[in-house]
Amino acid sequence: MFIEMRSALNIPKSIDILQHIRDLSDEPDRVIRDGDGDERTSPRSRARDVVSSIERNAMFSQRPQPGMGALMDYLTRRNVRKGLCTRNFNEPVEHLLGKFLKGQVFGPVVTRETEGVAPKPSPEGVLLCGRVWALEEREDAKVTRGDREGESGSAYLGSSSKRHGEDGGEQLVDHDLGTRMIMVGDSFDDMAAGRHAAAATVLLVSEHNRHLVGHEYTDLSIRRLDDLVEILEEGMLGHREGNEDDKREGRGENTRSGRALS
Repeated sequence: MFIEMRSALNIPKSIDILQHIRDLSDEPDRVIRDGDGDERTSPRSRARDVVSSIERNAMFSQRPQPGMGALMDYLTRRNVRKGLCTRNFNEPVEHLLGKFLKGQVFGPVVTRETEGVAPKPSPEGVLLCGRVWALEEREDAKVTRGDREGESGSAYLGSSSKRHGEDGGEQLVDHDLGTRMIMVGDSFDDMAAGRHAAAATVLLVSEHNRHLVGHEYTDLSIRRLDDLVEILEEGMLGHREGNEDDKREGRGENTRSGRALS
């Protein structure tokens, strides 16, 4: 799919597709005539339409990753929050959720169309999920404490860092949110976004990304999504202080646990 996109846009592999589109002019320079009248288009809008069309066609050939169902069921049983952070646009994401993940709760769902959030490899989408989840936990804790003590009380966010603002209220600190999260993905952008958000990173290995197994941004590598079940049961292991052999085998010295993000 990405080869097709680059060919259509006439750009080399070294250029990021979404960045290339953002860099194009948004000034209308061409008129397209159809049955509904004339439409003025820009280089950016035409490039965006080309990429979206390729993604839309590709979504019909989507197949679930091996072990996805087992992992989702496990995370649901353990009440682990799940989010989705993708460089795709909304329609293929909705197709994926409706066809392969029906009944599973994902939130937030961050796409390239999410306003005010830079796409991966930026960590902004990962941190957005962390902020939303932390606020949800705070509200859950208020309810729990209120039920127990007859009042709302203040929230307990476990290992999430908090600080006090000028008004005395608690504020969440972004760089500490990621330490309770796990970013699962199959690309450099996934690993970079997770690492820059301070999340643990898990690479789903394929023939196209084997070079990332030993990358400094990859904490752990798996071959099937349900491989993660046993790892989470034992405690999330990263390679941050591990040696190179541990790194290749997906072992390390740091134990990390948290929420799941893909």
